[in-house]
Amino acid sequence: MKQCTGLWIVAPINRAVDDKSAKHLLGNTFKRQLKYDGTYSAVIFICSKTDDISKTEAADALRLGSRMSKLDDKLSDIMRKKRVTKKQADQAKDDKADHDKAAEDLDDQLEKWEELLKQVEAGKTVYAPKATSKKRKRSAKASPGSRKKHARLGDDDNQITVDSDTDDEETEFGNSQSNNPLTEEAINEKIDKLKSSKKHARKEIGSLREKIKELREIISTLDDEAAVIEAQQDIMCIEGRNEYSREAIRADFAAGIRELDQEDAADEDPDAFDPDEDLRDYDEVTRSLPVYCTEIPQLQAHCKQLTENGRAAACKRFLNSVNQLLTSLGLWSSDDGSGLKMTSQQRTDERVFLTNKLKKLGKQLEMRVREIMDDAMETICEQIFDNFTGAIDAAGDKAGSTSAGWGAHRNDGGHYWSTYKAVVRRYGVYTSGSADARDFNADLVEPMYKTLASHWECAFQRQLPAILKGITKSAGTTLKDFHTALEARFSQKGHGLARIGRLRNQLGAYEAIFTDLAQTMIQSIQEK
Repeated sequence: MKQCTGLWIVAPINRAVDDKSAKHLLGNTFKRQLKYDGTYSAVIFICSKTDDISKTEAADALRLGSRMSKLDDKLSDIMRKKRVTKKQADQAKDDKADHDKAAEDLDDQLEKWEELLKQVEAGKTVYAPKATSKKRKRSAKASPGSRKKHARLGDDDNQITVDSDTDDEETEFGNSQSNNPLTEEAINEKIDKLKSSKKHARKEIGSLREKIKELREIISTLDDEAAVIEAQQDIMCIEGRNEYSREAIRADFAAGIRELDQEDAADEDPDAFDPDEDLRDYDEVTRSLPVYCTEIPQLQAHCKQLTENGRAAACKRFLNSVNQLLTSLGLWSSDDGSGLKMTSQQRTDERVFLTNKLKKLGKQLEMRVREIMDDAMETICEQIFDNFTGAIDAAGDKAGSTSAGWGAHRNDGGHYWSTYKAVVRRYGVYTSGSADARDFNADLVEPMYKTLASHWECAFQRQLPAILKGITKSAGTTLKDFHTALEARFSQKGHGLARIGRLRNQLGAYEAIFTDLAQTMIQSIQEK
């Protein structure tokens, strides 16, 4: 885990209020390892299944009742309109079906009468069609008392009419049977009447078709409006739960760190322990924990932001190198000719002076490095090595009870005989699907970890970084003193003033190099 530059903790949110998830998800061992590695700032908490939510539960838990009620009223009104419109659409479909049947009957009658007209024109004697009778089965879904509609052609007004019938059989009549033969004029009159009725039926069918289309569009619009309202309710509940969970997870994470700090402080020095004293800025821990509720774009932006410092440092390092190169080229190409006026002895004196100053600069920088190393070693001895004895004693005191617990009864937290045997035969480390991971060695050294945790954090996360950062200031001061001595010498001798002025611009570049060097050492120590 210490090799990771970022730790992503993903946990599902299945409830309206995800209580204590961060506090219980991160065990003490995990949080203590974060403390050793100094990777609190690398933790990112990601909440998944944010769209898996019960609106009723979320509304009650997050107190969204009034806002939800307004949307529920709108949704109920839309659904009522939808039911009325759907009923109208169903009625229009039934009417269209009746008119379609009537149009088919008209086609059949028209075909018969046109055939009679052909026979009359051929000189034959024809009579009106006989009455026809056909059975119609009652719909299986219709109740015994239901009334079934049938469309037919009215003989007097050539209009489509709809009759209701409750009988199982229906008899349809054409023109009344007559003993008188039909004339061509009577047949043409009947045909014209049928065509007119057919045209009217088609017109009614077209009108009903348009009406059905309009009603369907209305229903579709109502469905869209209902979907929008339901989406608003979902968004309201999801955003409310996400915000609540985000704050709760941050607070729980900081509370878990506080408990671990207090536990370590109490074990370290019970007499001096004050539970009301904050060992770190827990409010900053709360604010700094990134929590994303499946917000992928924001998470991507955060990941890009994490690399900004590294990329900026690399760019500055490159620009400083280019600046040094250009300055060196400028110095080599800007000879003012003053060296030609110096005698051989003067050049020798200047060479000796510069050589001595460079040696002195090297010794001073080495001394600064030794001071940094001495301070670092003193810190490590004070915080780590001097506390080894107490940590070992703590582990030794609890070794007996810890090992006895492995062989205790199952109800008392012990292991099954088969599990205990498997762990011992594998040098204390065993993992199985039923027994999970068992590490007797880690159990034995756990008291040492607890004892050294606070000292380790103090040494490697606070004191050593501060000491290493001091090299920037001390080395920078030493380099400035060296440059000042050269300026005074050249000013006294009256030569090289232009070049020494250009070298002053390099002081900032070397300070940046020292800063980058210190940061690199800090990162190297924390990674190890």
